[in-house]
Amino acid sequence: MITASLIGYIAIFISVVSYLMRDDHRLRVLNVISCVFWTSYFVLLAEWTSVISLTLACVMIWGAIYGRRRTAHFAWYLCIAAIPISSLAAAAGHMTMIDTLPFIGGAAINTGVTFMSRGKLSLACAAGECIWALFAVLIGAWPSAFMALFSLSALAVREITRLRYECQLDLVPA
Repeated sequence: MITASLIGYIAIFISVVSYLMRDDHRLRVLNVISCVFWTSYFVLLAEWTSVISLTLACVMIWGAIYGRRRTAHFAWYLCIAAIPISSLAAAAGHMTMIDTLPFIGGAAINTGVTFMSRGKLSLACAAGECIWALFAVLIGAWPSAFMALFSLSALAVREITRLRYECQLDLVPA
């Protein structure tokens, strides 16, 4: 469990730093690295819905970084399809409704990081982080819960600095 916590805290650091990046490409690169750490963390916790969601995130973001739009879109379709499939599995009693939350939160974050930019990226990520925070609290994954809170703060800082920077550019005479 100490190994899982250590990996979780490394993932927190990388995730928060990624959300502080004003440049969307740098955010994506650091985000895919953090997804690898989060995947390892949830493997050690045997939270397989999280592992699946994060694996899809790695594929989607990797596709966006390296211009593999077909790969990114295919992984996105799987990510979106996982939401009703997991909900049906929960309704049938094969899993709990709590286990559907990683797919919902992951879909919001992954859609933002992969296909959006600037303010829309930050908003989609914030929505997903709120859902991940709820999931983390419900399963007792405290590193993940803290990461979600830190990430929300980092996203707020990202937006404030981005807006300040854009305001400064508008003030410069052409």
